[in-house]
Amino acid sequence: MNMKIKKAPSLSTIIGERIFLLVGSFFVALALETFLSPNKIMDGGTTGLAIILAHLTPLYLGFWIVLLNIPFLILGHHFFGALFARRTVLALLFLGFFIYLLHFVPTITNNDLLASVLGGLAIGIGVGLVIRGRGSIDGIDVLAIVLSRSSRFSLGQIILFFNIFILILGGFVFGWPKMFYSLITYFFAYQIIDLVIRL
Repeated sequence: MNMKIKKAPSLSTIIGERIFLLVGSFFVALALETFLSPNKIMDGGTTGLAIILAHLTPLYLGFWIVLLNIPFLILGHHFFGALFARRTVLALLFLGFFIYLLHFVPTITNNDLLASVLGGLAIGIGVGLVIRGRGSIDGIDVLAIVLSRSSRFSLGQIILFFNIFILILGGFVFGWPKMFYSLITYFFAYQIIDLVIRL
C-alpha cells in the first residue's frame, strides 16, 4: 500500500511566509491610516466596511477590522484548515498593531485623487504580499470562495457584488464623490494585487 506523507514546510518557508505577512500587513495599514481612512476613501471588503464604522463610532479602525474578520476566520478554519486560520490570525494581529502605530502619523495627503491612487497601490502591494504568505486579511474573500463552491456565480463575481454593495454604502455615508475615488482605489489595488502575486 502506497502512502503519501505530506512534508512539513521547511523553516525557511515558514520564515518567508511570516515576512510576507508582516510586510504586507504594514503596507495595508499604511494605506488605511495615512491615505484612505483620513480622507474617507474605501477599498472594498471588510476594510472598507471598517472605515465606515470607524467614522460612525468612537472605536478605532483596527478594532473594527479584527472584529469584522472573526466570523470569516472561523469559516476559513472550517473550510481551509487550522494552518490557514493561524496565518490569518497572525496577519490580522500584525495589521491591528501597525494601524495602532500609524494612527499617530499625520495624513500624507488631503488630495482625494492622490490619496486614492497611492492608497490603492499600497493596499495592492500589502494584500498581494499577505496572499503570498498564504494568509488573508479580508474575510469577504473567504466568504466568496465558500459561496462560489455552491453557486452559479464565479468567485470574482461574488467578490465584486460584495464590494459594490460596500462602496455604495460608503457613498451614502461619505457622499458620492468619495465613492468615485474609492472605485479608483479599488481598481488600482486589484491591478497591483495580481502583479505582486505573479512576481
